[in-house]
Amino acid sequence: MDSQKIPRLQEDIISQLRLRGFKNSPKNVKTRDETISKIDFKLSTLPLSLRSPATFMEAVTLIEKEIVQKVNEISLPEYKASEILQSVTRDLKTVFGSNDIRVNGKPIVNEWEVYGSFKNGLCCNDSDIDFHNGSFENLLNSDAVDLVTKVWEVFENNANFDRVNLIKTARVPLVVLKHKRTGKECSISFSGKMGVYNSLLTKLYLEQHSSMKVLTLFLKYVLVRHDLHGTGKITTHMIFWLVVFFMQQKKLLPPVKDVRQAAVRKNYVRNWNYSVQIATRKVSRLDIQRKNPSFLYIEVFWNFIKISVS
Repeated sequence: MDSQKIPRLQEDIISQLRLRGFKNSPKNVKTRDETISKIDFKLSTLPLSLRSPATFMEAVTLIEKEIVQKVNEISLPEYKASEILQSVTRDLKTVFGSNDIRVNGKPIVNEWEVYGSFKNGLCCNDSDIDFHNGSFENLLNSDAVDLVTKVWEVFENNANFDRVNLIKTARVPLVVLKHKRTGKECSISFSGKMGVYNSLLTKLYLEQHSSMKVLTLFLKYVLVRHDLHGTGKITTHMIFWLVVFFMQQKKLLPPVKDVRQAAVRKNYVRNWNYSVQIATRKVSRLDIQRKNPSFLYIEVFWNFIKISVS
């Protein structure tokens, strides 16, 4: 994602908050303040006994444990995510291994790249699985639509998958399925690797700062609890990029432009630069405050949101 788009994501989130009571007008100030108070973290409101320097670290530890506990409630354990991914991938390969699907005479190579939350480190209990097949470079949109239509037909009355949706009009046509054994929805795409490269960028930012994952998923937890998260509301994608924008304002994460420039291997999709170099330290402007407790960032972030809404 380009840095110019991040402020627009912030505006989208603020718009969603305003729709649900955060209205900036005199007659709605009370409603806004009541809504804010319902989900205000109040992380600075510590008992007097925990405010002395001798017990401050104890307070930090207790708060940090509570935050991590909330994050763990919605997170999918790594071993479980791996089991689910292996099961779905195995059944997916079985279907394509027994069906000869071609585009202009060229068969589909039965190899799949995973992107999205199962790839970038933000996997939760409600996460779906995104698969991309790179058999066809520069696939025309009309060919992509024909291809997903053929794939949709192949999965009719399948033993391992239920058909959920065929999306032909999206920028990247998709087939959406539900894996019967795991209950997980999965999408299949063949054109454009934007999602694959964006997942690498997400993963890089998560690895650049130790509080990124906790902050993103804790905010998701709060929004889920108050029915502010999901399709047509505030998505995890929006939360993540707002957190990135916030961290960039604090000079704790590098701009997207610096990430692109630092990549040795350049990747372009439809003339857009999606270059990412994983495990590089070259793009880090600062390496300070990485070990600060997550709740410090959460509190500052929440004030950042309240100021933006006001």
